[in-house]
Amino acid sequence: MMIDPLKILKRSWHILWHYRTLWLFGLILALTASGGGGMGNVNNLFSYRMEGNGGAPSGVFERWLEEFFRPLAKVPEHQLLPTLVGLVIVLICIFGIVGITLAIAHYVSQVALIRLVDDYEAQGIRASFRQGWRLGWSRKAWQLFLIDLLLGLPIVILVLLIIPLIGLFIVGASAQTPAITAPAVIIGIGLALLWFVVLILVSILIGIVGEIARRACVLQEMGVIEALRHALGLLRRQWKNAGLMWLVVLGIGIGWGIATLILFFLLIPLYLFMIIPALVIVGLPGLVIFGLASLFLAQPLAVLTALILVLPPFFLIVFSPLVLLGALEQVFLSSLWTLTYREIMALESVNLTNDLTLAG
Repeated sequence: MMIDPLKILKRSWHILWHYRTLWLFGLILALTASGGGGMGNVNNLFSYRMEGNGGAPSGVFERWLEEFFRPLAKVPEHQLLPTLVGLVIVLICIFGIVGITLAIAHYVSQVALIRLVDDYEAQGIRASFRQGWRLGWSRKAWQLFLIDLLLGLPIVILVLLIIPLIGLFIVGASAQTPAITAPAVIIGIGLALLWFVVLILVSILIGIVGEIARRACVLQEMGVIEALRHALGLLRRQWKNAGLMWLVVLGIGIGWGIATLILFFLLIPLYLFMIIPALVIVGLPGLVIFGLASLFLAQPLAVLTALILVLPPFFLIVFSPLVLLGALEQVFLSSLWTLTYREIMALESVNLTNDLTLAG
């Protein structure tokens, strides 16, 4: 028997727009997701190059840069290295604490989304954010982290395998003998392509297993290893349904990506407008950070410290429309996989009943 993707899509769409509490958990996932959901890496958003006759603007910039870092030259040489090391340690501690906090919020929100969607589908219950957070704040959040950790190991191994392949390719390509260079290049390219194909296939398999294992862990109270074994067994028996749903999710991801790219440019006026509230919100904390840092650091380092801590929330506010889109995507996809898991488990139950009937 096959599941009905259209039915699941419609139901997920209904849940997305009629269960607004889920948006808050989706927002947390969008802000904390690595990779895929969230804003992702925002690189080179602003670039500015000054060109002119005789290089005058460039000279002005160089003089400004020299004046900016001049206070750093006044720091005694014996204090400069300890100051830099201390700054790095402080930033590492700050970002470490922030990273741990975001990871906790991420996995708690994952558990909450899975449980809330399951409860809504099974009993029509709509919980508040506080109730959802209580559902997510459990040992299951830690177990989901362990599931992701174990599933990440094959990817790490594959990434490490490419290092000796690159070394072999470089050694062979740098050989002076054409009889060695040509085969080495051909073999290296062939192995690289094979490695890339294997990496893609393993990533797809891990992605599907991960979605199933998380829901088995949360909804059926399974442990980490038990959930992974259950997911592999379910995937082996229901590979057609799981593969079909993966293709549906892939198509949604492609369509969502195209729509997001179009909206990114259409929303440029809104980004410019959001710069004002972003400056207002981060301005005071930025001045406070700069003032505190100035007590211990030279001006350039104090400014750098303030910018490192203030720029992430600044860009977050400026691009908040995209963050909201990411939140909706997280809710929709999580609901999609939860409903898919419920449908597959229902099929498993029917198949088990039929087998028992035939056996009897």
